[in-house]
Amino acid sequence: MVIIVCLDQKNGMRFNHRRLSRDREIIKDIYKMLLDAPLYMSSQSQILFEDYDGKIVANPKFMEKSDMFCFVETSDFDTHKVDEIIVYRFDTVYPADEYFPINLNEYILMEESEFKGYSHDVITKEIYSKIM
Repeated sequence: MVIIVCLDQKNGMRFNHRRLSRDREIIKDIYKMLLDAPLYMSSQSQILFEDYDGKIVANPKFMEKSDMFCFVETSDFDTHKVDEIIVYRFDTVYPADEYFPINLNEYILMEESEFKGYSHDVITKEIYSKIM
């Protein structure tokens, strides 16, 4: 399974119980990257993708339904099923109240690129693969 997540510089996922993943340039990049593959997510995340037709699948048990791409915004998921992680990292640190539950040192950084976001000058896209 491949998960897609937005993090701050210290792996914070949420602050003040709010999502980090509202940047519209990230959503565009995700949609472009998927091509025709479906993207599974919780129904709370679906609002971020409302402008896009296609393969968005919202389901309360989305991690159980997919073996492909899952968009996660909370740390409540089965970390053992994750083979690849796509991180969109913001160039700041937020006062996070929820952190990413996977140690990225257990994965290999395969690719890294930067782009200008809508809400942040620099967003780094990091692609990790599980160390076998």
